Amino acid sequence: MGQDVKHSNWYLRILRNKNIKIVALSKNQSDQFNKITNKNIYKIIHWGINDQSAKNIIRDIDLLAVGSLIPLKNYSLFITLVEQITRTNKEIKCILVGSGPEELKLKQMARRKGVRSKIAFTGQLRRTEIFKLMQRSKIFIHPSKFEGAGFVFAEALVNGMNIVSFYVGYAHFHPKWFIAKDEKDFISITKKLIASELDFIPVNPFPLSETVEYYASLYGIE
Repeated sequence: MGQDVKHSNWYLRILRNKNIKIVALSKNQSDQFNKITNKNIYKIIHWGINDQSAKNIIRDIDLLAVGSLIPLKNYSLFITLVEQITRTNKEIKCILVGSGPEELKLKQMARRKGVRSKIAFTGQLRRTEIFKLMQRSKIFIHPSKFEGAGFVFAEALVNGMNIVSFYVGYAHFHPKWFIAKDEKDFISITKKLIASELDFIPVNPFPLSETVEYYASLYGIE
């Protein structure tokens, strides 16, 4: 259901039963599974999400990042990104939601780079509170090095945000989703978006009804 598709999960190598139908959450996860086990996924079924009743709220937050503050999520790039943008845009407003072992290190890095006042570290928040922030935010920044799926991508899209990420998890090219090749490209893309007119129309490429339909079919439920 996520990082369990990495090489460190030795259980993947003992899935011998040919009758087992294995479902992946994304094409990226399916490709990784095939690479490790030399087996194919039976079907890709995304985690679905319901549409959100987003109100017409002023988008007063420029950059929002949400996730566990662990090395894999690569939030040091978020700090570097903010530092780069503030060289030409002193009014930028950024929020990093989440907690984890890297929290102190990231705060120290932000202070060292002179952008501590530009980034609000909220700690862990309830999902409803995160949705409220998403409805006030313009660009969702997700610099993670790996995702099995990345449900937070779907949450950002249904709340009208634009996304910048690497090619991980659910990631696919979309008018509101920008995929970077490397860290330099990540920063360049975000700078261009900050200076652009963006739309904040909610989209839902992963409707929950579709997820339910696929699983019902898998289990022979009509």
